[in-house]
Amino acid sequence: PMGRDLRMVDLIIGVGGIFSHKKEEESKSIIKEALKDTGISLLPKDPKIIIDKDYLLFAAGNIMEVDPDYAMKILSNKFIKNNKN
Repeated sequence: PMGRDLRMVDLIIGVGGIFSHKKEEESKSIIKEALKDTGISLLPKDPKIIIDKDYLLFAAGNIMEVDPDYAMKILSNKFIKNNKN
């Protein structure tokens, strides 16, 4: 196996223009395709995929410098609580 063992990763957040400017399902399919052929890698097995269309991770990173608790609250509300299925 090559690289870090990511098999237990259960959430992937797609970030950036390639994801934010496409339809959500198309963005998710890009990530699923990248994970399809694990070969000798230790890629996530069946992660939930979320797309950050609003660049919230970037904003939260900046907020983290001033108020880490508030930044974590924002991220939790957006990516964890609102995406439980």
